[in-house]
Amino acid sequence: MTDVCRVGDNTLDKKTVPIVFVPGVMGSRLHFTDIGEFWNPDSKWDMMHWLRVSYERCADEFHFEAPAEVMNNKAAGTLSPEERGRGWEGVSWEFYVPFLRYLNNQVFPSADTPVYARGYDWRQSNSLSGVTLANQIHEILELEEAEKVIICTHSMGGLLQAAHLQLIDVFLLGQ
Repeated sequence: MTDVCRVGDNTLDKKTVPIVFVPGVMGSRLHFTDIGEFWNPDSKWDMMHWLRVSYERCADEFHFEAPAEVMNNKAAGTLSPEERGRGWEGVSWEFYVPFLRYLNNQVFPSADTPVYARGYDWRQSNSLSGVTLANQIHEILELEEAEKVIICTHSMGGLLQAAHLQLIDVFLLGQ
C-alpha cells in the first residue's frame, strides 16, 4: 500500500481510477481477417499493401462490412507484458505509446491510475463502437475494482467517447 494522507481523524484512502485512452481515426491497428492484411502504421511492410492496390480495391477492402479486428499481437519485443495486458497493442505505438508511458509514470497522491488503451475499428459507426467501448470500460472497472475512470481521447476518439456517453444517458434515463 502506498502512503495515505492523515489529518486528525480524517483519512484519505488511495483509490484506483484507471485512465482509458481512445485513439484517433486510423490510430488503431487492424487485422483484415478475410484478406490477411493489416492496417499497422508502425510497420512500413504492412502498410505497403495499401499503397500498391488500386483505389477501387482499397475502397472494397476498407468497406465497413469487411471483417477486421483490433490487433493484439506483433509487439512481443516492443511492449512490456503489463502494457500488452492493458490493450496498448491495439493502438499505433509510434504515435501513442510514448504518451501512454508518460501517463503511466505520473504519480497522483490520492489515486493509482493504471493506463489502458482501447483500439477500435474506425470504419464502424460511432454508435456501434460506443457500445464496444462501454463494454470495455465496464470490464476495466470490474478488473480494477474501481468506480470511476478517466477517459482521454485523441481526435475521433472524442466522438467515440461522446457516443459512449450518449449510451450511458439513454441507459440511465431508461429511454
